[in-house]
Amino acid sequence: MMRLIDRVRAQVGSIPDDLPVIVADPVAEQIDQLPGDTWSASPPAEVYGCVAPPFKRFWIEAQTAVDLRNVDIQAARNFQAIQRGVMIEVVDSEADGERWRYVFTPFVWYEPIDGAPGRGLDTVNGRIFLNLDKDGRILDDLEAVETAVFDRTEITAAKMRSYVSFLPFVLKALSVLHQRTVVERIRYTRQQQRQHQRQHGKPPADYYLLTVKPSPVADMADVAQPVQPKAVRREHQVRGHFRYYTEERPLFGRYAGMVWIPDHQRGDPDEGSIHKGYFVDGSEQ
Repeated sequence: MMRLIDRVRAQVGSIPDDLPVIVADPVAEQIDQLPGDTWSASPPAEVYGCVAPPFKRFWIEAQTAVDLRNVDIQAARNFQAIQRGVMIEVVDSEADGERWRYVFTPFVWYEPIDGAPGRGLDTVNGRIFLNLDKDGRILDDLEAVETAVFDRTEITAAKMRSYVSFLPFVLKALSVLHQRTVVERIRYTRQQQRQHQRQHGKPPADYYLLTVKPSPVADMADVAQPVQPKAVRREHQVRGHFRYYTEERPLFGRYAGMVWIPDHQRGDPDEGSIHKGYFVDGSEQ
């Protein structure tokens, strides 16, 4: 299937040919599989960690399949996949405590099933903004993201709210770039470039493909280790975080992938308790 960046370049003339492109299909697939409604609510900002920009201007997109079994609207059953993407511009900020300001321009494409009418490329006349501190951590509340809509209609406002739902996979992709992960550079052959240019007027964009790998700690668990008795710890609260489960060691014996674990308590209250009244600011101690 044609990548979203190539669709946008064919229809929007302002996209530079040398714009770095990051494809995050595996990240978006795992975000969509998280329990709950990840399209209308995002995990809190602190769980993403460092999301500092890899370039001053770049593109992130993802293609995910549509599970038609969970689609109630008949018109939506005409589509088998959705492509979501954002062009990202980075503005250096001079405000106190801020370092960067992300400016997102969103795009979406619904891939129709065979024989069904297509909807074409969709976007909105507006922008999404996000502020980062000097360590590349998010300063804003992701439940109240700043947006600017230049065409003030009810339809445009509704579209912008739906496009804000792209942020979890975009931010997780940026977070993955700062972790141990595999990034593959995808380049097209000259024959593929010529064929694509004949059909669409422009050669296809090379891109960086992100893959999501389990933590190396999980791989080390297969190595035999002497059994050590666990020390009893005082009761304490653990902040929400992502965790990865492998096919060999799935969650509850059946789920592999990325899981969002909300805030929860650990430890034994009989051993005492620890009350954490601090806030996370990303600064080094």
